[in-house]
Amino acid sequence: MNALPAPEAGRVEIRVTVAEGRVRAADIRSLRPLSIVSRFTGRTVGEIVPMLALLHGPCGASHAAALHFAGAAAQGRAVPTEETAAWIRRLAGERVAEHLGHLAAAEALPDFASYETRRRLRDMLAAARVLARGMGSLDRPAATLLEAAARLDLGDRTAKPTAVPPEPAHPVDPLTGADDPAILAGLAADPDFPARPALEARCPEAGPAARCGDTAAAPGMAIRARRTEIRAALAEIDGTATDPAWIAGGGLGDGAGFAAVESPRGRLHYRVAIAADGRIREARVLAPTEWNFHPQGPVARMLVGLPADHGAVEHGAVEHGAVEHGSGGDPARDAERVLARRVAAFDPCVPFRIVWEAADA
Repeated sequence: MNALPAPEAGRVEIRVTVAEGRVRAADIRSLRPLSIVSRFTGRTVGEIVPMLALLHGPCGASHAAALHFAGAAAQGRAVPTEETAAWIRRLAGERVAEHLGHLAAAEALPDFASYETRRRLRDMLAAARVLARGMGSLDRPAATLLEAAARLDLGDRTAKPTAVPPEPAHPVDPLTGADDPAILAGLAADPDFPARPALEARCPEAGPAARCGDTAAAPGMAIRARRTEIRAALAEIDGTATDPAWIAGGGLGDGAGFAAVESPRGRLHYRVAIAADGRIREARVLAPTEWNFHPQGPVARMLVGLPADHGAVEHGAVEHGAVEHGSGGDPARDAERVLARRVAAFDPCVPFRIVWEAADA
């Protein structure tokens, strides 16, 4: 078999080996650029935080918050309660925007085709994005977002997934705050840890489904989890609920500090070291995509055993609507679409590509 080219920068490549109509192996390779913040060593945290919110497309507010809180911890500064509350409001706005965008892309909102629904969706997305940017007072964008949310139907709170054929078991192993000490040890000991993290032979799952106690490998769970988290984020914004788990952090000594932020895609970790003059000496960032798309992680576990022929088309049509746009009646293309949708449920922060390989005879 001819060797395939190396993965492109800023992309996750998934090579699936197919035999007898099923995926028999999944080889996941991630080649992502260095964290943006690592390129700004020698600058102060205060200079970089506003840049991160703009430079990071997905989860920009989460990255900005993680650096802000890690930098404060490294310098021994306690972040005031009001300041923390404002950051959490921004993070909640970002989560609403990210999750709502996914529901729209999946056409998973009731009466999605109607002009009125789409107008309300645009209003809510715009307000959520303004809140996430955190420019000036947050009260007005928060009120605008809550008003828009009151007019948009997110869908059934209790809908159950359609029955589907049996699949391989996917045990739930969520990434949680209890994993922070082991992650911090890994970040401190190994500069390559962010690219290939592992916890005592575990590769846990990050993201909304995992936070809701399930897995994005379960058909339809990612959509349900996003609806649940949008409602919880709106409650955070209007003050009817407070969840301290959005941000964690602390000093590590010797001018180092860490922060863990529950970003829309999962738990995001920053470890930074600050020099005596207040400039960043070192920054190590572990994004949730590295857990989900680890070679032995939840996406790889999900893929192995899945149908990859016409059976996959039928399965996908039931659960993910992967065939409704059509592909000229080509079962192979339809199967590709189904697997792509299953992978997309884990929401990588960079594009992904699936490469199909036949098993060696």
